[in-house]
Amino acid sequence: MNQDNAITQFEALYHQTFRRLSQYVLFKAGSVSDTEDIVAAVYADYFQHVVQRGHAEPTNPYAYLVRMANHGLGRLYKERQTEMSLDDEHNHLSETLPDDPEALSRFFDQIDSQELWLGIRRLSAAEQQVIVAHLRFDLTFRDIAGQLGQKESAVKLRYYRALERLKKMFA
Repeated sequence: MNQDNAITQFEALYHQTFRRLSQYVLFKAGSVSDTEDIVAAVYADYFQHVVQRGHAEPTNPYAYLVRMANHGLGRLYKERQTEMSLDDEHNHLSETLPDDPEALSRFFDQIDSQELWLGIRRLSAAEQQVIVAHLRFDLTFRDIAGQLGQKESAVKLRYYRALERLKKMFA
């Protein structure tokens, strides 16, 4: 396969798998910056291995990407050498917190995206994880809770507390 075809196939693979791989890594890594680092490294390694060196494309490219991401996650866990706790079970909250999309939209309209991402990076890793999963990947609180093995109410509580912290940062 020539270089142009390999690049075209890589771009297609990237667009088909980026969102799903990013979600997978986000829930394993727990932080946005670690997720971005690992996912970028995975695609860079894949590009170098398959496109630049001309090695055969794996039979199941997504499984190959996940395996590479797991290696990156393993290195991350070794660096941390402690278990990350996302347990908010002690926080009791009604299962039905009111969603006010209009107020949230007005809040986000007031700040530009660069400022917002800088603010999000100042949140805790657990808060970043929920904010990004809900706003960037459009996951429901139920889906996020399922991924984290937590109650939906704990995820909602973390999300709304993170939003309050963001509002205070930009007030």
